[in-house]
Order: sequence, then C-alpha cells, then structure tokens
Amino acid sequence: MEKEIKRHVMQVLCILCAVALWMYVIYTEDPEMSVWMRNIPVSYVGNETLTERGLTFVERTELTQINVKVTGRRSSLTRLQDSEIRAMVDYSAIMGTGNHTLPVSVSIAQSDVRVTKISASTVTCKTDALVTVDKTVTVTTSGAEALGIHDLTASPSTVRVTGPESILTHLTAKVHIDFGDGEISDSHIVSLSDQSGKFLWADSVTMESDSVTVSATRSLDVKLEAANLPEGVEIKETVYNPETVDVRGALSDLVALEDVRGAYSVWVDFSSSPAKSGQVYLSYPEGVEQLGPSHASAEFHFE
Repeated sequence: MEKEIKRHVMQVLCILCAVALWMYVIYTEDPEMSVWMRNIPVSYVGNETLTERGLTFVERTELTQINVKVTGRRSSLTRLQDSEIRAMVDYSAIMGTGNHTLPVSVSIAQSDVRVTKISASTVTCKTDALVTVDKTVTVTTSGAEALGIHDLTASPSTVRVTGPESILTHLTAKVHIDFGDGEISDSHIVSLSDQSGKFLWADSVTMESDSVTVSATRSLDVKLEAANLPEGVEIKETVYNPETVDVRGALSDLVALEDVRGAYSVWVDFSSSPAKSGQVYLSYPEGVEQLGPSHASAEFHFE
C-alpha cells in the first residue's frame, strides 16, 4: 500500500513539473505580446442591398486602409500574415435615408490572435431616396444670332437621369453650342448643372443616354435672278418680297446653307414698261423643312 501511494504521488509530481515547465516555456520563451499590422485594406459590401431598398449615397467617407493592433503569443504573431486580417464595412445595415455611422469590423483567421485596437473604427455616410426622372434638355448658344439661327430644340427633348432625389430636384440638363468653334457636329453631349450653373460631376448620378441631336430654324436671304435677258439690257434694281425665308432642319445642315434661290425669265419690252414683275418659284436647299412660302413676288427694274 505504501508503495502504491508513493507511485501516485510521483505521478502527480511529474504532472505538476510538466505543467510548470510548460508554463515557463510559454511565458518565458513564447510570451504574449502585441504588434501593429499596418495598411490593412478595407472592403465594402452591401451596396446592392441599398439599391434594392431604393436608396443611394449622397455623401460618404471611405477608408482605403487601416492599422490594426493584435495581441497573441509571439509564435502565433510571427506566423500571422496581412492577408489573414480582414477589415470590412457592411452597408446592408442601412435601412433608410439620412446620416449613418457604420462600424469597421475586423476579423482574423487565427483563433489564438485577437484584435485589441484599430486606427479607425467607424465610417460615415448620408443616403437619400434613389429616383429616376426625365429632365428637359435646354439648348443655349453663342454666335447663333449672326447666322440667323434660332428656336433650337434637342431630340430627344428629355434625358432620363437616375440619382439621389435631393440632387436631381435642382439639376438642369443643358447643351451649349458655340458657333465660333468651327464645324458643328450632328451629336451633342448633354451636361448636368446645379442651381449655380456649375457642371455636376457626381458618381451617384447617371444618364441613360447623354447624346442628342439639335435642330433649329434659320432665316436665309432670298436671292432672285432674272434669266434670259436680251443682249445689252442690265438690271438696275430688284425688289422682292419676302427678303428672308425660314427653313428648319438639323443644325449641321443649316450651318452649311447660304440662301434660298429663285429665277424669273423676263423679256424686256421697253415700249410698254421698263419694270417687269411676277411670281418667282423659290428653290429650297435639300435636307431642310420649308417653313416659308413657295413663291416670292419679284419686280425687276432695267436700264
């Protein structure tokens, strides 16, 4: 019996010695410590959830990287890689419009290492209702008056814009054409501007199509000529009405036009009158819509 007791005592002592040795190694040779893991990338998830809920961002501050302080045994920290640390912000927690503060959550693949501090723990954002509206396109010009161009309209006349309701309410869709820039193209880009007239460069606002064509009306001078004049007879004066006629068409076609022409065949008989008058058929340029009369009254005075 005494020998059996001594044997059990020796087993307990051996176990205690082993535990003590293990504790010594752990706390002396492999102590617990903390280190900073720097430039850990931050990922963002849940954007599609906002769209499903009819929400979009108006403002947001996004962290690209953070620093993370981790604590664990030296042996574990030595093996720890940056790729095992994941920093994430989840937008799916947002349920409505307004200002929001969201936590930056950090997880570590190694279970024996824990996060004790991070350089930035939250991000802020502001959300608004996501709406789609049709904005009427306004066409403005510079230098059009000198060419007699007016009544410019865009086709299509509206553009479909999607974005935050608070921003879209104050937006204007515009096309500005400077006739001093040279050649006028068939397609023009629509820009969005706020109440102050500044162009909007917002990632949260999109247009289905930002290209339109522009048509206009142009007042062209009527040019009349007498034909088949006998030799030695010259025109002293031509009086005609109207002196200008409006045509309408694509802007690029109108810029290239010069006038509306007509010709009146006359045979001068000075025994009756030196003036000949009548109706002249007007020839309109191709590619334009005729808005004026088809004929002009002409009176030629000869010498």
